[in-house]
Amino acid sequence: MAYVINPTGRSRRRRCGCGCGGCHGGPWAYEPSPYCRNVIYNGPCPPDPDSPCQPPLPPPPPDPPCYTSPMGPMACAYYAQLGSLTVPNAGGVLPLNTIEQGNQGVFLNNDGQITILRPGTYRAQFALSIPPGAAVNTTLSMTLNGVPLPDASVGVSGGSGNACLFACFQVTQPGAVLAITSSAPFSIADNGCGTLASLNITQTGPLCG
Repeated sequence: MAYVINPTGRSRRRRCGCGCGGCHGGPWAYEPSPYCRNVIYNGPCPPDPDSPCQPPLPPPPPDPPCYTSPMGPMACAYYAQLGSLTVPNAGGVLPLNTIEQGNQGVFLNNDGQITILRPGTYRAQFALSIPPGAAVNTTLSMTLNGVPLPDASVGVSGGSGNACLFACFQVTQPGAVLAITSSAPFSIADNGCGTLASLNITQTGPLCG
């Protein structure tokens, strides 16, 4: 706060401008600034949440270096296998060839091996539906470049049912390969049950670090 004396001699309290180095008008100003004189308090402003004399906020921290793609920040793909599903060898990849949908230039499907061409952060969801009468005994794993992703394996044993996998991961270099592998061979015949296996891949953000 500051006290000023107007030309009539009456004291009136008013608020000073930023820094309180003089009277610059303000919400409590009674006279234009040319008539302000004899400022009693001319030091720094005390803290006042309603005052315009607030110190500037510190600048926000800089953004981390991020990969920026000219194709945009998001991409997605959907692959599915309908009819029959066969994995002939232990450690083989589940084929996902019946339905192939995805951003061109980002995903390539080679018989269930999905090549991701854009670095970034991704989320993948896989589902397997085992129809009645089929016997599947294996462990399914979601792998990236041949290495199982953390907490992305599930054991399947017995007849009909469903199995699901979920993982979030980062692709640091173009050309990473995502796949669903089986620890044992199995085969599910075409019995008209529709979608047997499906894989959704979504880019949730750029590569930051």
